Amino acid sequence: MKLLSFELLVPVILVTGLFVLSAWLLQKLKNRSFGQNTAIRIHSAVSVGPNERILLVQIADHWLLVGSSPGQVNTLHTFDKPPFLPSAKDSHVAGISDS
Repeated sequence: MKLLSFELLVPVILVTGLFVLSAWLLQKLKNRSFGQNTAIRIHSAVSVGPNERILLVQIADHWLLVGSSPGQVNTLHTFDKPPFLPSAKDSHVAGISDS
């Protein structure tokens, strides 16, 4: 009887461990680009409504202020040079949250 329960317990423990390991690995690799050179970076995002956001986006050497909503993305302003970005200690004063 002990042999039967041991034969059932080992595969259950192995499958459970494999499941936990897979979940941990997926969480670690969720936002990786896997060697792709991503030229788009979001420097700052501010929520202005339940589904609307204003984003400061850098695409290579171009900077855009973009408004996004569920069905639309609009360019609000383009910058010739990088705009002033407050430091992390100043961001709470300016109302800016980094993403």
